[in-house]
Amino acid sequence: MVVFSRFVNIQTLSLRKRKRSLPLDEREIRPLHWEKEADMKKLSIMALALLISVATVSAASAPYANGSVISAKQGKELLDQGDVVLVDVRRQYEYDAGHIKGALLVPNETINAKSDPPLLPDKQAVILLYCRSGARAGVAMKNLIKRGYTHVYSMGGIINWPYGLVTD
Repeated sequence: MVVFSRFVNIQTLSLRKRKRSLPLDEREIRPLHWEKEADMKKLSIMALALLISVATVSAASAPYANGSVISAKQGKELLDQGDVVLVDVRRQYEYDAGHIKGALLVPNETINAKSDPPLLPDKQAVILLYCRSGARAGVAMKNLIKRGYTHVYSMGGIINWPYGLVTD
């Protein structure tokens, strides 16, 4: 039997039939690493295609990366598109003094890493957070992401919101 350390013998005569193993044609002998490289290239191409398709689907459903801090203008654009849950994470008296129209009041103290807020049951929903200056919204965003929410954005503070407030 012929042993090739770097080559794979694709087609040989059977040892039992001829009592020896010889290559039928030198063209049929290929280095083993050629086949491994070809398999790795195919696998890499399939993995890349899968990654691109997942990224495309994610980008279509979420305009920004989960956990992004966006500007007031970007927040307004999201709100105008619809299907956004706008959340004010300030306290009740701050909310009563003036808030963005359509905002839900979910105080930052109720958003923690231990339990889901009752007013935010859908973890797949696009959630846009704000507070007075942006600090509490950032903490709330991190806690919601820890709880498994997938499309959470912080718009920073209401002090940067130029589009008007309501006091209803």
